[in-house]
Amino acid sequence: MLDLIAGQLTPSAGSVFIAGGVRLGYLDQLSNLVHPDQSLLDAYIHGREGPREELINELFHLGFFRADELQTRVGSLSLGQRRKLQVARLIGQRANVLLLDEPTNHLSLDLVESLEQALSEFQGTILAASHDRWFIDRFGGEVWELEDGRLGPRM
Repeated sequence: MLDLIAGQLTPSAGSVFIAGGVRLGYLDQLSNLVHPDQSLLDAYIHGREGPREELINELFHLGFFRADELQTRVGSLSLGQRRKLQVARLIGQRANVLLLDEPTNHLSLDLVESLEQALSEFQGTILAASHDRWFIDRFGGEVWELEDGRLGPRM
């Protein structure tokens, strides 16, 4: 479903309409980042405008990375670190709707807590698909279930 909303898949029937003004940020399950030879910092600021120091401070504010990690090549990051970098990029790119596909996969408990903190400060809409009950319960919001091809609020 998230792939359909994000435009990664074409619906076999019907259509998906994204309202004007919506800036989607999509966290897929694969943690694919385009340039594995870039440094973590360069991958974070890629395509962004603004003074480099401000962008670095913005990244540090999220609490995901330390200064000694900024020059690590993206290709050598663990899956959890790639996940954090993806989330940081989505927030930094000013998406106003986040689509999160299993956001806690590959994250340790302390990183899940950092993710929850960053998401709690996010001002937009978040649509997350997760099997992580602890995350769902702590994150709050409305829980919907997909069952027998139908999507609706959990009863």
